[in-house]
Amino acid sequence: MVGGQAGFAGHIHVADKTFVGAQCGVIKDTKGAGESLIGSPAMDPKMFFKAKAIYSKLPDMYRQMAVLQRELDEMKAKLDK
Repeated sequence: MVGGQAGFAGHIHVADKTFVGAQCGVIKDTKGAGESLIGSPAMDPKMFFKAKAIYSKLPDMYRQMAVLQRELDEMKAKLDK
């Protein structure tokens, strides 16, 4: 089954009974029969929803990492003295 606006790159093999969600981008051969794929690039739905949940948190995570990096650099500078 292939959802609307799904795309396939090149000459790839799609196994029997593979579900390809709407607007999914399949860029490589599928793993096996009965596989479900969503997203672009295509991935397992469980992984897709985990990634989507993290994606909205990335700006805050980036700011926190920058603060931690500055603190680490300060600690290293104090140790080098």
